[in-house]
Amino acid sequence: MTPAPAPARDLLPVPRVVALALWTAAYARGDAAPDDALDRARGLGHRHVEHLGVDLFDWMTRVRGLPLVALRPVLPVPGRIAGLAGPPPAVAAALAAEQALVVSAASFAEHTLVPAVEVIGSEGAEGIVVRWTEFEAPHRELPPVASASHARPAFLGALRRAADSTVDLDLVPDEPIAEAFLPDDWTLTAAPPGLDEGRVHLLRLAARTLLLTGAELDALDDPLPPAAASAAPVRSLTEDAARVALLRDLRDAAREAVVDVAGAAATV
Repeated sequence: MTPAPAPARDLLPVPRVVALALWTAAYARGDAAPDDALDRARGLGHRHVEHLGVDLFDWMTRVRGLPLVALRPVLPVPGRIAGLAGPPPAVAAALAAEQALVVSAASFAEHTLVPAVEVIGSEGAEGIVVRWTEFEAPHRELPPVASASHARPAFLGALRRAADSTVDLDLVPDEPIAEAFLPDDWTLTAAPPGLDEGRVHLLRLAARTLLLTGAELDALDDPLPPAAASAAPVRSLTEDAARVALLRDLRDAAREAVVDVAGAAATV
């Protein structure tokens, strides 16, 4: 029986590789039927999405047959590529996409899956094409998947520093993220069955924080048009520097929390 849709407030806004990892692991554990797992892994959004390249249904079935499989989402940025297994083309593709899914079997790297996202169509009628590419990984042993307990204190500490700061960040990660606010390479999905509620809450909070801090930093990088600039509050260079430093600290902690929680949750 197809599970009832989750309330919008309970949905997880996550990078596409995280949704795929969570639901593939649920299917591999026997907690979800393959069709349901595939549908939830593709997620929800306000635009039509087409998945090309690697057939995800066949891929999920193949991954389920691997021994002691672990699915390790990675959200790399220049200078932070820990977790990638190579080869160089896979690393380059992962950096371009800012996400990848490293699959291991019996602790050895098996392959890396990377989504490349393209927006097509005319204004007001856009669609998204996600092209999945698989890269065979060098046969080497990977370190154990990190426990989510390592990420929680660092992330909560970053939230506490932001709350205690005199800088007003105006971020509300407790509120749901609207579909229209999602980047093209993210999606909304329900938490798979069997996932501890505390872990679900941490993943939801960290993912929302990652989205909001990224959007805030992007807005700071974009020059304001003259009319908006004249209406913007005047801040000193010191205040701006403190704001950027706090946002980066919070974004980096949120990214690590998303990766660690999703990786721990996607170990079969």
